Amino acid sequence: MDCGGMALPYPDEGGALRAGAPLATCGAEVPMPVRPARSSAALILSLGWCSTAAAGPVLPGVEVRQVKPPPVLFEGVRSIEVPMISGAPGAIVHKELLAALTDPAREVGTGTVSDKAGALLEVGASVGGQLLASKVPGLGGKLVKGATEAAGAAVADKVRAEKIVLQDGLKIDVFAVKPSGAEAKLKVALKTSSADKSTTQKVPLKDDKGNEVKDEKGNTVMVEEPCLERVAKIDLEWTLERKGAPLSGSLPTATAADRRCGKDMGKITKAEELTLAAAPGLGGSLARQIAPSWTSLRLAMRRSPLSRAPLERVAAGEVEAARCMFLRLGELETTAAGVDPDVWVNLGAASEGLGYLPEAEAAYAGALQRKPGLNAAEEGQGRVTARRAEITAMERAYGLKYAIGAAPACPAVPEGTPTLVKKGGPLLASGGGAPSGVEVEKGELVFVRSRAGGFAEISTLDGKLGALPIKSVP
Repeated sequence: MDCGGMALPYPDEGGALRAGAPLATCGAEVPMPVRPARSSAALILSLGWCSTAAAGPVLPGVEVRQVKPPPVLFEGVRSIEVPMISGAPGAIVHKELLAALTDPAREVGTGTVSDKAGALLEVGASVGGQLLASKVPGLGGKLVKGATEAAGAAVADKVRAEKIVLQDGLKIDVFAVKPSGAEAKLKVALKTSSADKSTTQKVPLKDDKGNEVKDEKGNTVMVEEPCLERVAKIDLEWTLERKGAPLSGSLPTATAADRRCGKDMGKITKAEELTLAAAPGLGGSLARQIAPSWTSLRLAMRRSPLSRAPLERVAAGEVEAARCMFLRLGELETTAAGVDPDVWVNLGAASEGLGYLPEAEAAYAGALQRKPGLNAAEEGQGRVTARRAEITAMERAYGLKYAIGAAPACPAVPEGTPTLVKKGGPLLASGGGAPSGVEVEKGELVFVRSRAGGFAEISTLDGKLGALPIKSVP
């Protein structure tokens, strides 16, 4: 009798079992089941990473890649030795651990924040921190890398996001891995076990010719068939021997399983093979538990008419220029711009992405002052507070120093009277000539420099000059 295939459980990153692809199929020879390796999430902040289809409109945002501290910090340790780990699974874990500890691209937990659409973007253009009207002071070496990658075709509105890596003084290679003579020794022990469990499943009864047997009502007759489930587990425990009190810890149990029924019960995978299948991924998980890793996140921004021009700068990778534009919008809100808490949220996200944490905190507070309870602002404040705590922990443990200072000064507001556009349309050449290719939206803030001949000479917030019909600007 044929029992058919069955999806077997395998452990997720936390050690819990979840349904996955079939590890074994009753009645057929299959490859040895393999527990999926613990891999870092797809790259992100597009600062970047893998493109996903959005379930709704994609919000603009700043993508950031930054160093994240591990759950366990080895304070004051500058070099470690990793002795061999006994057993065949131990050899797998040891090799993987050494590779992960010396991997300059070690990655952990990427994600999107304040982006309800849940989309991660890769963007296409080469960028480099261009500055507002080419007048914003340089970043003093803070912006080390700016690169964008091709946007996924699924993103209908072509929103792009710039990937930022800051020279902030933080790093992931905080201790050297030595074969001997290190300041500390990381000892790893694996405890392996396996267990069999007898179960049954209902299958159709078949005659000698392989046909299903029917009862007097024409229903298929079902019978109980014996099955055997086998689960192998690995528990990893580690100890760091150093001067002073040792540190110790463990990882969630790694598990691999097989299940066979009926005549195929004798083909169930051996416990030793299942144990080997459970080992891959443990070394990488341990490295991420005890050493800093890169992480990427996307700081989503909020659309509004006032934010259109600076959001275009964000999309082009000009985050510093956008920050200055958001800052000027905030300063002008008591005049023509009006109160827009989204401007302050966007100012916070731009400042946070560039590493200006005090300025980001102040901007999120400004958004909450204008709209108490605004989720995006509250989330931003929480992120900044958490990031400050992470930086302090890494400075203390590894002797690092956060290198981002105060945000640079921004250029002056464009000349002219600040005015909100009453009717959107193309920005014309001076005097009402041909369209310049720039669209000005209703509600956008512009600066009227003069009025004559039915047209107003204006400057946009980002310094573009042109003309609009007088009826478009009050």
